[in-house]
Amino acid sequence: MIDLGGEPIGSLFLFAQKKHNTRQEIDAWKDDVIPNKIYSNLHSGNVFGWDEDFMAGPNAWANNDIHSDEVVKRSKVYFYPWSEEEITSPVPEEFSYFIEMHKDFKPVLEHYLYENYSDQSELWEDLVLYKLMIIKYNTPSA
Repeated sequence: MIDLGGEPIGSLFLFAQKKHNTRQEIDAWKDDVIPNKIYSNLHSGNVFGWDEDFMAGPNAWANNDIHSDEVVKRSKVYFYPWSEEEITSPVPEEFSYFIEMHKDFKPVLEHYLYENYSDQSELWEDLVLYKLMIIKYNTPSA
């Protein structure tokens, strides 16, 4: 069983970000209108990507503190078609599981893409990127 609960997911992917991504970039993003309420840390690399999105929770919305204790946190991990090829050292079992899942689902995605949108292929054919996004939400108690 794969356990993605608790804070270790952030620690695991932060560690893996540094170990496995030989090329990496970290950016910060803030909402233009309410930057103290909605913001993100964006980690990208050649093996996988990882984002953390933050939004003020229901009680903290009136608070102007950007790092309030009541924050909805969304962690997203991205696996790409080339993730497996770019790995240079052993990865955690969870990574292998999701890389295999990505490979298993890609033919299904391709089928539905061409089945449902073939009449619009000139709009997307050069833009398609099949990436698997794993999402985890931490929500404050209301």
